[in-house]
Amino acid sequence: MTLYAMFAPLKIVFLATVLSLVVLFANAQTRRLRPVDTRFTMETTNVSSDQISVGINIPYNGMIEFRLFNYERKLVGRDQYISNMGDNNIRYRFKELPSGTYQYVVSYKGRSESNLVVIP
Repeated sequence: MTLYAMFAPLKIVFLATVLSLVVLFANAQTRRLRPVDTRFTMETTNVSSDQISVGINIPYNGMIEFRLFNYERKLVGRDQYISNMGDNNIRYRFKELPSGTYQYVVSYKGRSESNLVVIP
């Protein structure tokens, strides 16, 4: 029996193993989780004498955090809202805030957007 004939079955097993590993690796690469896009948009802001209303569009259900800062960047108000995906209108009610310019920050899934608002 020649040396080639002795190792031929091992060669076939080796090639089959390599081929199955390649297929498994290819499947694992196509099933890899992709990062979720959590970008959101703030659409409208309305201010009255006792509330700030912000329209926001979010891609998934989740928690929205609203923070309000005065001109000294001191936190003067904060609230959280559980919201559904799509268009939402969050209303932050306040009492006894002096008239002036404030900055609000809306946060959703690690991303934040901010805007200025004038309270009459």
